[in-house]
Amino acid sequence: MQKFYPLFFLLIFMLFSCGENETQEVSSSIEVFSLESKGSKTIYTSENIISSPQWSPDGKYIFFNENENILQISVEDGLVETVISSVPCSPNYGISSDGKSLAVSVLGKPGDNTQITIFSLEEDGQSQNFTFNGDAWFHGWDPTGNRFVFCGKQSDKLDIYSASLQGELAKLTNSGDFLSNTPDYSLDGKYIYFSSDRSGIAEVWRIDANGDNLKQITSDDYNNWFPHPSPDGNNLLFLSYNNDVYKHPSNEEIQVRLMSLSDKKAETLFETIGGQGTFNMPCWSPDSKSFVYVNYTP
Repeated sequence: MQKFYPLFFLLIFMLFSCGENETQEVSSSIEVFSLESKGSKTIYTSENIISSPQWSPDGKYIFFNENENILQISVEDGLVETVISSVPCSPNYGISSDGKSLAVSVLGKPGDNTQITIFSLEEDGQSQNFTFNGDAWFHGWDPTGNRFVFCGKQSDKLDIYSASLQGELAKLTNSGDFLSNTPDYSLDGKYIYFSSDRSGIAEVWRIDANGDNLKQITSDDYNNWFPHPSPDGNNLLFLSYNNDVYKHPSNEEIQVRLMSLSDKKAETLFETIGGQGTFNMPCWSPDSKSFVYVNYTP
């Protein structure tokens, strides 16, 4: 998926979501964490920066971004194949629930906006460009595969939007001077979870799919980002920075945390170095028994 860009711009663009980014030289590994065993299994390693791993809807593959390409690795035999290499892909991408489409926020040249392209994964399928007046950072599909949620930047303001494949656009938040970022649908499509600092620090919030009924989900002393509800609707996965860390940079000390959505109790599964890229996009296995993430080693 690739045009050539100088190494300087590659380092600038890699590992960010909705426009924020910090990088340094690290090695990366894709890890599968089991909720049952509370342990991780390494399935892929690289000296390059990997980001945003996510399962295919059938559970047979894990997709990931490496060197601005979208690749997939077979869960069964570890075979790695390139899926998209024709354009410079950001870590913001996602596979529709029916497995037929892959949405990618395609990096523009310096000064150009980042825009979303919908690639067909079917034979003889056509790609579709989505036009937004500003940067558009893809984050997730609704269960119909006809609508997606993204973070849009206009006049230096970040808000959450949804759009249909037919071009219908809806603005779901009006954040003003606050950040609203990293949205993800619940599997039933009723809710969108996202992070916002409107309470003073970044917490997880929830809205209905049409933007109504804003509700705060987390309330603690951490900066909480990248919320992902499990497919069975029981748990919410997110990562937490210390409260003195602004936004959601890479290469920071973080906690990977799990909240029960029934009683809102959260536990820390493990601590690691990461942030941007760890699990930017929906990362749960289809059976909700495990999730995939990137481990970074400086």
